Amino acid sequence: MRFAAARCAAGDGETSRYKQRVIAGLFVSVDLTVSRVAGQSLDAGAAALGQPAYVTSTVQEITRTPARPFADWAKDNAAAFVGADR
Repeated sequence: MRFAAARCAAGDGETSRYKQRVIAGLFVSVDLTVSRVAGQSLDAGAAALGQPAYVTSTVQEITRTPARPFADWAKDNAAAFVGADR
């Protein structure tokens, strides 16, 4: 919140103080939203442990080729990444 107040210090009087409170409130609101989303994502991941993966037929419908495991794709395409800058 200190950052928000410092950024809004240009100006004087009641308007500046009001802007500081509004911006500080927005930072707190965003922080709480990020915390909530992160918590929900972790909860969803924990709930999915030990459960079968949700699989769809979307890849096959779009590419008209069956989906394959990522490990197979990685093996088939490893040469494209050898020597690549990291």
